[in-house]
Amino acid sequence: MALRIGPYPGPFAAQDGLTTLMVDLAASLVAEAGKHHLALAELQIDFDCADSKLSGYRLWVEAIRRKVAPVPVTLTALPSWLSRREFEGLAAASDGFVLQVHSLAWPTGTDAPFSLCDPAAARRAVERAARLGMPFRVALPTYGYVMAFDREGRPVGISAEGLSVAWPREVRRLDVHADPAAMAALVRAWTADRPASLQGIVWYRLPTSEDRLNWQWPTLATVMAGRAPRGALQAEARRPQPGLVEIDLVNAGNADRPLQVVVSLRWREARLVAGDALQGFEWIDAGPTEVRLHPTTNLALVRLGPGQRRMIGWLRLSENAEVKVDVSPANP
Repeated sequence: MALRIGPYPGPFAAQDGLTTLMVDLAASLVAEAGKHHLALAELQIDFDCADSKLSGYRLWVEAIRRKVAPVPVTLTALPSWLSRREFEGLAAASDGFVLQVHSLAWPTGTDAPFSLCDPAAARRAVERAARLGMPFRVALPTYGYVMAFDREGRPVGISAEGLSVAWPREVRRLDVHADPAAMAALVRAWTADRPASLQGIVWYRLPTSEDRLNWQWPTLATVMAGRAPRGALQAEARRPQPGLVEIDLVNAGNADRPLQVVVSLRWREARLVAGDALQGFEWIDAGPTEVRLHPTTNLALVRLGPGQRRMIGWLRLSENAEVKVDVSPANP
């Protein structure tokens, strides 16, 4: 169970109204779990404390830990804390910490290099945390965001649900996703050789059906095994009745794939009677016996998850002719 605390600059005290509030809230969460017959493995405190206030934060952790014992109390920790002398005391006041090596800081623009988690920096942070000799885990990202910039490159907003209706129409978009291959490489490295005090990996966030920018379960399972997942978009032609052909895009891989592909349809010895593109694709006539389905800008943020299927067009032919289907990148 996690207790998330919003921004607070201080002051901190061992016994004041705010500390009492935090302690009582933590105790109520533990009690509520007990009422539902849930055995808590730990209570994790998630508070992005300022680096200069770690000694004050320790007072909260000590008070909460005394109140909820014997439930273990852990805390999330930022890499910047590792360089502070006060962090050792804060970590010692808990039953362990989760080193959060992912972050979301604004890049300088849509063309600037950006990563939710720098693997080299993550390795350095883990090695530094291990020198404390205290048990800890490391948190790696699975999520994604859409960032928006105005024409001058200034930040407009950030969203985990795609473009916001509150943003101006002319915003420039930057899609940011956790890199499954890079995270899998970290898993392999730590599986083969890890510090003794590194006890495991925490994934943020777990997949849900509503979180479109997060990894799906097949992707996460593959990365947890230390393997780099790969998406594999294929186009399939279905024939629900004679002369009618329906075209699906199918992700046969274990990683999300953007729908930035062109699907070409070719046939012989039949006349096109009717047809249309669907769900964000555009119908382009390429000759009497050829059609191309191109993605529109509406699909810029759409990704097809592992095992998912999307119907993108249909055509009706005068004869029950064979239709050849090819997939190629939209921007080779």
